[in-house]
Amino acid sequence: MSTIYEIDWKKYHNVSVDKALLLYSEFRQNLHTCPAMMMRKKQLELVVKESNNKDLKRHFKTSFRKRKRSFYQKVVHDILTEEELSNLEKEALELTKDILYIYSLKHDEEEALNHMVEDLTAMADHEQEMRESMIDSWRGMD
Repeated sequence: MSTIYEIDWKKYHNVSVDKALLLYSEFRQNLHTCPAMMMRKKQLELVVKESNNKDLKRHFKTSFRKRKRSFYQKVVHDILTEEELSNLEKEALELTKDILYIYSLKHDEEEALNHMVEDLTAMADHEQEMRESMIDSWRGMD
């Protein structure tokens, strides 16, 4: 069974503060454009072009850069809510739900990564304070 998106937790093991900050920066840059999400966004774009739903087509005239999580939530909650949907609209709804699922996993990943950065930074600050305290005590400046 293939999954829609998997978080690669291995890359977050045994990292320094600098590496964690770099990973966080890269994560933020690719939040909306990861390959798994882009594949579904492109498929959704093609399905919407073939669809006859005018509201859906009007909604997708929004520039690609402005299509974030709330854009796709509106598709699910406001536009494709009717019980009788065509096959293309059902496919669009499924692709949109996949995209929102990926966004939810990415949100979890972001929280974990942010927590890891905070922990590593706090540990580094504590170690620095302990070093300074030890140096001061060696100098007799206590």
